[in-house]
Amino acid sequence: MKLKCNVCLEGSIVELPKPEEDKMICCPNCDKQMAYGFLDYKNKPYWHIVDGKFNKEWGGIPVEIIEL
Repeated sequence: MKLKCNVCLEGSIVELPKPEEDKMICCPNCDKQMAYGFLDYKNKPYWHIVDGKFNKEWGGIPVEIIEL
C-alpha cells in the first residue's frame, strides 16, 4: 500500500511495510502521522490510515491512499 502526504509541499509518497501492532508510520518530510498498526479481533495486524477522510478544518484529505 502506498500513501501520499497532502500536508507538506513535497507531497511525500510512502510505501507501507507489512503491518505491525503499535508501529507508527510518519511522513519523512513533515512528520505527519500517516498510518498506525493495530490488531483486529483475530489478532491479525492491519494499518489504520490516519486522516484518510476529508478534514473540514484542514480543507482536504491530509493522507491519501494512492495504491492498495
